[in-house]
Amino acid sequence: MKVASVWIPSSKAFSGREEWIQQEIKRITSLWITHWRLYFDGSCTQNAARAAIVIIDPKDTHHCYSFLLDYQQTTNNQVEFKALIILEILIELGPTKVVVFGDSELVINQLNGEYKCRHITIAGYYLAATQLLSY
Repeated sequence: MKVASVWIPSSKAFSGREEWIQQEIKRITSLWITHWRLYFDGSCTQNAARAAIVIIDPKDTHHCYSFLLDYQQTTNNQVEFKALIILEILIELGPTKVVVFGDSELVINQLNGEYKCRHITIAGYYLAATQLLSY
């Protein structure tokens, strides 16, 4: 990209041409650089367990996935973690930074370190999710 000309405002808000150029570069770059977003959700009924994820790339393209999970005395918290673990799909798309959203207070707070993972039935899911998120 070539810059043909640059208009410098006469505002006293900037001490000089270089400062104004740096501010404009930051402003324009922030418009272009957006992070990937991952939304996850899981639900469990007496008959089935389902998980869904929506991945939104920086170009605002939505990738939607829905899964029917094996149902064997699964709790809702386990299904929420399973939905998050499905983010392995995201790794194949190659993002460098992802912002993760979910509606499970337990899952989000455990991954943020605010809650400890103390229940053996979700410990494996917790470990898998933290390993994937660190990747």
